[in-house]
Amino acid sequence: MSLETISGRDGPILWPPRSPFLKILVFYLWGHLKQIVYREPVENDEEQLKTRIQNAVKSLSIEEIRNRFNEFRARIEICSEKG
Repeated sequence: MSLETISGRDGPILWPPRSPFLKILVFYLWGHLKQIVYREPVENDEEQLKTRIQNAVKSLSIEEIRNRFNEFRARIEICSEKG
């Protein structure tokens, strides 16, 4: 299996060219939301968890979402070039 390198927040990331991590929701959004939601411990309270998730989604700026889609487009182009 060959590996490609992409830029991550903490440095380069090796990944297979057909990786499911090309999916923007998997690669960025869920990890980012998880960091926000679980910044503080969540009690065993479903409503509290739902509220935190909703607030985390609302906290995303249009610019941030646009930047993630641009990064996603760049990854697609790399995959397209590599076949």
